[in-house]
Amino acid sequence: MLIKECTTGWSSNQAAYKVIHYLKGNPGKGILFKRDHILTLEAYTDADYASSVVDRRSTTGYCTSPGGNLVTWKSKNQNAVARSSTESKFRAIAQGLIKLLWLKIILDDLKIKWDGPMKLYCDNKPAINIAHDPLQLKLMDISSKKNWRKD
Repeated sequence: MLIKECTTGWSSNQAAYKVIHYLKGNPGKGILFKRDHILTLEAYTDADYASSVVDRRSTTGYCTSPGGNLVTWKSKNQNAVARSSTESKFRAIAQGLIKLLWLKIILDDLKIKWDGPMKLYCDNKPAINIAHDPLQLKLMDISSKKNWRKD
């Protein structure tokens, strides 16, 4: 419910109503959040390079799962046309990292302790190498997206 409130301006009551409406309309189904002894912050990212036949923009997808519970997910066209699949995957990494940091801030504000480092998964080795090695950043328009992660 926090996600809807922060991203779309919905009130908590509206978000709660949507959850109750879903549960009422789907008897025998539910939303299961398991309690794990270790709360880890994980995100999974992917991108589909130049997938839009209209404007050749790539599609970014990510999901986050603190403690193994899926809480945020999104799939959308990227704002600009990527020049390579690596660039589109790197942009997906940046979006996943933004969500991980957002979750970290929420958990810290709620004084909920989480264990270990945040983990971000991507299936593109060149994009992972760029994220780990600033010397490999050759594209000026994506280098600025990497620099905020150091703060």
